[in-house]
Amino acid sequence: MPPLLVTFHGATGVPGDMLTLLRTEAAQRKVLLLAPSSEQVTWDAIADGTFGKDAASVQHAMATVFDHFAVDRDRIAVADFASYALGLGLTNRDLFTRALPTPPTASRRAAATAA
Repeated sequence: MPPLLVTFHGATGVPGDMLTLLRTEAAQRKVLLLAPSSEQVTWDAIADGTFGKDAASVQHAMATVFDHFAVDRDRIAVADFASYALGLGLTNRDLFTRALPTPPTASRRAAATAA
């Protein structure tokens, strides 16, 4: 069963930003990608300090993935270019086995390399 990487776009970004950046590597490594969208220009916990509608939306999207794909539940990670993945991952350790926040400077270098 493949692992799942839930990846969050940056502020003012869109899910396609992350899919474009990660699609080739994920396909080579046989990793399922889920790239949800925030309701506002940034994620709820970043904007107001609490996990709310965005976190619920992520949970719903993950349930849909689990309904359609066999996922290695011992290898579910969250990743982003800031701190949402770290916060969500640490507060949901029963679900996420890894949190992979990436500094914005590293993400800019990766995007430039992918272009």
